[in-house]
Amino acid sequence: LLQWSLEAFPAAFGDWQPETRLIEAWYLLWLVILLFKINEGLIRHFQGFGGKSPSGNKLLFFMARFLVFGGAIFAILQLSFDFEASKLFTSTAVVAAVVGIAMREVLGNYLAGISIHLVGTVEPGQWIALGDKEGEIIQRNWRETRLRTTGGHILIVPNSHLANVLVNNMSWPNNLRRHTLDFTLSFAVPPAQAREQLINAALGCAQVDLSFKKPDAWILAFRDYGVSYRLRFWSRTFHDRTALEGQVQERVWYHLQRATIAIPFPEGGQLNCISLSREEAAVSEGDEISRELIACGFPQRYFSREDGSFVAGQEALRRFAGRLVPLLFGPGETIQREGVVEPAGFILLAGEGLLVSRLHPQEAWAMQPGEMAGELSLLTGLPWPTSLITREKEGRFLKVSADALQELLAASPEGRARFESAMVQRTRIMMESLQQLDARVHWQERMQGEAPPEDNTAHHSA
Repeated sequence: LLQWSLEAFPAAFGDWQPETRLIEAWYLLWLVILLFKINEGLIRHFQGFGGKSPSGNKLLFFMARFLVFGGAIFAILQLSFDFEASKLFTSTAVVAAVVGIAMREVLGNYLAGISIHLVGTVEPGQWIALGDKEGEIIQRNWRETRLRTTGGHILIVPNSHLANVLVNNMSWPNNLRRHTLDFTLSFAVPPAQAREQLINAALGCAQVDLSFKKPDAWILAFRDYGVSYRLRFWSRTFHDRTALEGQVQERVWYHLQRATIAIPFPEGGQLNCISLSREEAAVSEGDEISRELIACGFPQRYFSREDGSFVAGQEALRRFAGRLVPLLFGPGETIQREGVVEPAGFILLAGEGLLVSRLHPQEAWAMQPGEMAGELSLLTGLPWPTSLITREKEGRFLKVSADALQELLAASPEGRARFESAMVQRTRIMMESLQQLDARVHWQERMQGEAPPEDNTAHHSA
């Protein structure tokens, strides 16, 4: 536009007319800019940026523009104005060297930040470990990277340090990671039994991931005082592994306790064993267990008349108690799963239990001491209709076999009638609550315009 104005109205500008070399320099500069923009647009198109560049590529384009435009200006000065650019480079070399030495730490962090951004070593939101320090990346810039640990502490790591150490990225390409825990058990325990208890303990934790691999356990070494096993399992919360590994070890304790497996340890040159079982509460001691049954209210709930007398007699209760197996379960542990075909029932002695349905996991029925779960499976051999789990506290249960319950019911027809009546009454309450829940869900989905759910009434009735 300026050149057109000069040519169209020469009298308006008088003697002032631009030199030819200025016009050539102007055209050369914009020609370089045009070529660079075309090249940059092709790069963005084929790399799929869609007009938006990641932060690292923004810096790359900025540096490329700076170098191209600076080189173009020096080239134009050299070609059009006979300016020796080498003199300018020579005069600034000393200044650049002094500035580089004085700011070597800052420049080192800056260049390391450029490298990290361009390569994509770490990204915000990822969990990384640097030696004994680890945390989530919450912010990064050209000088430093900021981490937040699981304890809430903020760690500021210079980029030069991040670029020179081994980085354990716990979020890339995904957050699936393996845990390992070592246990030493007695030589008297068969390896197959020990491995089974360790694996079952890991399977009982909800945070253990089963989508990739199931937990496994192997013999690690033979020690002077026992056999060392290694338990391996996977999770997607490796950054907060203390809670999960602690829960797995707690589950191992309860499993070993119920399996009467001892943990050996050396003390004073002698080998001692801590038995995790209550041998004094064995099945043969029916008197003690019968007293616990009476204390928790089991006979009063199922086998007592209105005057409080036990319909089957004390001797039948003592024989029944002698065939029960006392078990201890940890907080939140699954005792029996829904759909499992196992003719076994459980009487709650202490603590709290929950009956949860897979169809409606938000609905649960609390068990109180003295109540029995699984009696329907004991009498019919059908799968468990619900899952039985403990709550926040550990629970003490008595495992009931089908033969033990049939012997107790055979001791008194009146006792059988009272037991079956209580069982039917509780089943009716559970079925009615599930039907009401189905009706609420059906109404909510109709209000939201969704398709009606599958009718589960027949399932509950069956």
